[in-house]
Amino acid sequence: MWEDLLDQLSVDDMINMVNLGGFQTVGVDSIGKVGTQDSDGTSGLNDWYIGVYGTAYPTELLIAQTWNKELAEKVGEAEGAEYADCRIFGTYSPAMNIHRSAFTGRNFEYYSEDGVLGGMIALNTINGLSTKGVYPYIKHFVMNDQETNRCTMLLTYSDEQAIREIYLKPFEICVKNFEGQSLAVMSSFNFVGDRWTGANPNLLNNVLRDEWGFNGLVTTDWWTKGEHYKETLAGNDIKMGTGYPERLMEALEKGLITRKDLEVCVERVLKVLMRAE
Repeated sequence: MWEDLLDQLSVDDMINMVNLGGFQTVGVDSIGKVGTQDSDGTSGLNDWYIGVYGTAYPTELLIAQTWNKELAEKVGEAEGAEYADCRIFGTYSPAMNIHRSAFTGRNFEYYSEDGVLGGMIALNTINGLSTKGVYPYIKHFVMNDQETNRCTMLLTYSDEQAIREIYLKPFEICVKNFEGQSLAVMSSFNFVGDRWTGANPNLLNNVLRDEWGFNGLVTTDWWTKGEHYKETLAGNDIKMGTGYPERLMEALEKGLITRKDLEVCVERVLKVLMRAE
């Protein structure tokens, strides 16, 4: 049935679906797919793009200081109810990168310097969100641990043991223990070594999908400048902001990607939305 559905999509349909992300997934008339809205987090509904706001909840830092998993789940449920009331079912939250310094500009948006604590609080938050039909985009995958220069080819170096035991740990906890039906991931701006995370198959395909069994969609962060066909091949499904659809079409015509590569991304997007319903 999936093959029959995907066969009804034109190449333009698929490129639009994966290329025009950012606070939405686009509608596709040929298969009756309605457009949906996603919104920013991480402390409640905060859609600065279309001007829709909800309750401002305490920051993730403060929630982590309670060490209270039940409270985190209740916060997720309350946030999810506001998203659902506004008919916005995707949330770009929670964020679960690591506090590497007391002066990091994103500390307010992250839980802790400890990956296990951050992971357990985040897990209960996303379980709460999912009870209202909301699909979280856990972010920023991975090592987006400083604000300065994060959008300008920031190269982050670490060995594999530290990456797995500290920086990947909260994401691993969430992916392996999520109790809901529909989960998504947002990749990060930074590079790990000399390779951008959003086009890194070692992270997105080998670790996230193959090792951990993640079967949801992955989106880039806002307005990234990477080549979309490289992201597609690496396991990144949606381009947030403008992805220059003509360049993705050109890559298809040159044989750099195939229709099947696009279908894989589209199928993952559609399955996340269907499970969320």
